[in-house]
Amino acid sequence: MANPKKRPVCKDCGSWTRKLTPPGPRCATCHRIERKRVRKAAHERRVQDVYGLPAGAYDALYAAQGGKCAIPPCKATGKTKRLAVDHDHSCCSGPKSCGKCVRGLLCGPHNDMLAVARDDPQHFVWMIAYLSSPPARKVLDAAVPSVRETEREDHDGGPVVQARDPEVRRVGHTPIPGVDEYAGRLSALEFRRKHYDA
Repeated sequence: MANPKKRPVCKDCGSWTRKLTPPGPRCATCHRIERKRVRKAAHERRVQDVYGLPAGAYDALYAAQGGKCAIPPCKATGKTKRLAVDHDHSCCSGPKSCGKCVRGLLCGPHNDMLAVARDDPQHFVWMIAYLSSPPARKVLDAAVPSVRETEREDHDGGPVVQARDPEVRRVGHTPIPGVDEYAGRLSALEFRRKHYDA
């Protein structure tokens, strides 16, 4: 079909029925496709320049990882924000990598976690030990051996704890004797959730 009104034509698909995206010369559909292509090409150039990866290596690595962060069970796919290229900083400590020390693609939080730990595996061993046996449990459990035995209830049945300051912070109405020290380390709401709503 001819273009009777001599409307502007999209340079990619040749359509003159679609409105061109200002300032032209592409229709909205082709403009989105072109923007995506330009962003991908810019990212590819950056990966090659900064991390020393050959062309197509990022996509190959992404596919090898199943299209998600290399640390399971993380489900980050990089659709919103591209996965970061992680490399061994002991090999290349500067702003650029040689390409041989690239380890994989990680989501932002996991990449930041490695940065905080400075790539030291011992850091994570300590974290596991901390999570397995938190020091606060030993101190706080010894301070209040049995909270339920010391619990008192007022006329409406609402248990109450004393909060951090000398004034009583009310969860119900009456403070529980013998637990002020323990409750002072936790908020009243957290204390109640831990011992009454379990």
